Amino acid sequence: MKAERTRKEAKKLPGPKRKAAELEDENPEEREIESPMDMPGAAASPVQPIPASIDMQAAFQQFLATMSSRSGVALAPADSNPEQENKRDAKHLERARLKAEKDATKAEKEAIRAQKKEAAKAAKAAENCLALAAKAVAGLASLSTDLAAVKIPKDTPEVIADPVMQAKSNIASMVKASRAVITASKRKDFASNTPTLDFDAKQMAISVGEARAAMKKLQDYVQLVGI
Repeated sequence: MKAERTRKEAKKLPGPKRKAAELEDENPEEREIESPMDMPGAAASPVQPIPASIDMQAAFQQFLATMSSRSGVALAPADSNPEQENKRDAKHLERARLKAEKDATKAEKEAIRAQKKEAAKAAKAAENCLALAAKAVAGLASLSTDLAAVKIPKDTPEVIADPVMQAKSNIASMVKASRAVITASKRKDFASNTPTLDFDAKQMAISVGEARAAMKKLQDYVQLVGI
């Protein structure tokens, strides 16, 4: 109905306008808009070409800087700088070298300190050993001579004879070892190569007491039996 009224109204128009109205009414869907400018209310927006003078690399770097400032995260540059990387690597190597030298110096000082400590400990042990040896020779030499002169009768019971024989052996061994230590003390390597003594001052005192007691029992036995 609307189209029929339009055709009737178009017949009332003058010749050229009526012809245009008839054409528009016949194929309203086939009309084409030749340009966006033909659309009602369309604004002109011409495409601007990219100037040849723009540095694309600089523009990209500017884009990265803009994105970094917006996101708060630093973006890696498109191309790394070999010179800066070489300087950074050189700094790391120098830092590692200095640390290695510091650690080596520290280890060397600790080794020297430990060596001195061991040397002092060995020297103290050698000094104590020499003192004991000197004391043993001074205290046991005469006793050893007395024991060597003791004669045990043939029929002496073992309970009396054996302690005397054991005392002779013990005291003689102590004196011999002590004299070896005194002789070794004259060498330059005495502190690092000290002969050892298998007894201490307490054991030496016990051995002296046992030797004198054995000698006294033997003497009492001999007097008792009238040998």
